Amino acid sequence: MLLAGPLALAAAIASAVASPLPDTPAIPAQSIKLHRRGVSKRTDDELADWMQRQRAHVLGRYRSDEASASRKRADAVLSNYGADSTYFGAISVGTPSQAFYVLLDTGSSDLWIETSTSGSSSSTTSVDGDTVQLLNVNSSSTVKALNRPFQIQYGSGAAAGYLYEDSVSFANITVANQVFAAVTRITQNLLGGPISGIMGMAWQSIASSGAMPWWQSAGISQFAFAITRYNNDTSATEIEPGGYVDLNTLDSSRYTGSINYVSLTSETYWLTTLDGVAVNGANVVGSNSRVAIDTGTTLIAGPSSAVSAVYGAISGSQALTGNNAGYYIYPCSANPVITFQFGGVGYNVTSSDFNIGQVSSGLGSNGGTNPFGGSSPGTGRSGSSSSTQMCIGALFDAGTSGSTTAPSWIIGDAFLTNVYAVFRSSPAAVGFANLAYSVETSTQEASLTAAGSTNVSSTTVNGSNNSKSAAAGSAQPFGPIVAMIGAALFYVLA
Repeated sequence: MLLAGPLALAAAIASAVASPLPDTPAIPAQSIKLHRRGVSKRTDDELADWMQRQRAHVLGRYRSDEASASRKRADAVLSNYGADSTYFGAISVGTPSQAFYVLLDTGSSDLWIETSTSGSSSSTTSVDGDTVQLLNVNSSSTVKALNRPFQIQYGSGAAAGYLYEDSVSFANITVANQVFAAVTRITQNLLGGPISGIMGMAWQSIASSGAMPWWQSAGISQFAFAITRYNNDTSATEIEPGGYVDLNTLDSSRYTGSINYVSLTSETYWLTTLDGVAVNGANVVGSNSRVAIDTGTTLIAGPSSAVSAVYGAISGSQALTGNNAGYYIYPCSANPVITFQFGGVGYNVTSSDFNIGQVSSGLGSNGGTNPFGGSSPGTGRSGSSSSTQMCIGALFDAGTSGSTTAPSWIIGDAFLTNVYAVFRSSPAAVGFANLAYSVETSTQEASLTAAGSTNVSSTTVNGSNNSKSAAAGSAQPFGPIVAMIGAALFYVLA
């Protein structure tokens, strides 16, 4: 359990809520450390369940013909909800400040926090043994009720409540009048403990509340992620360094060469253009496709024809069926390197990041009861031997085709762990560069403490009150999976 109690949480963000300097106009640069918490390896059944939730998460956003059914199914299976990779940390809200762990998601734009109805300023709840802080809006002397309802639907659940305005601090930056939602109803285990809410980092145009996101209210001109990986690190302990998020600065020690910026196609999600995809150096997908770069999605989703072409270039690959339709398995020994090309430059997804799990019980074993098996023992997939060790690919078919508002690809952590990713507001673009060090073994990362923050003066800015009603049929966020915010951040496998 990570810094579960109120005192430990307060200590973790002590530097994040220092007294503001109201007359300081400049927004300081921040470099915020991330940390990671891990759990034991999944069984085949657990992995299959997790895969289905990941796909439902994307379908709930982009496939209108399946969205309703996917959302109902996601609600049903989320009783044991767990994200494969979750980055979270501390923010503070109100006067006096209340501290919370939240997720940070570039695939949505709203800030919301689960609220207390007990009247206690230190109200908490327990989720799977973790203590979750609950917001008490009545305890803040600076809060303003906006008397407007709030509701948001993710592929993995929903939340509802009411809108308020108050000070919100992230690291050493405070927005004096940020609009956010105090959530009173939430899908069971949508977040998982000890998380209290979500901070969206996409653009205002897709905010369900119509409010300006915190990063825009704060005048953040750019932010960047350098994320670690531990998916195949057997020596990793429960808490490990998780990387960094940089605000209003680019840390050249984290990347090599120059940042390759690719313009956005619209200021909704972080939408840009994918030039093509290669497998082991050979181009297999060559169209200029619209893609969303999303820290809130763990895997990579793509259109049917492109996904089929990628796996077609990996000898021995087979499409799964039934509940696992959309996913593919391939011989673990293949160790494919998948390259995504942006702005004329290719960036590799390593074979370890592409492999989300080995099917430990073999092909078609257990008389067809294996979630990855076929109808009879040892013959689960044509052309494959029951002795072949098969792995599941991080790229899956989401049935997306793209439109003027939605992307055909959703690029998540399986790609982002391989690059330094920059999100720039003006001119609006996403940028990439190769990492300067191995985030799996970097001693720089391994030496991080649980509550590191750049020691700079605090700054308060006045957030925009220019919230607007969400337009009917507007784009919706596609999931609270990855998040970072605050002075100390953590990486979670579940």
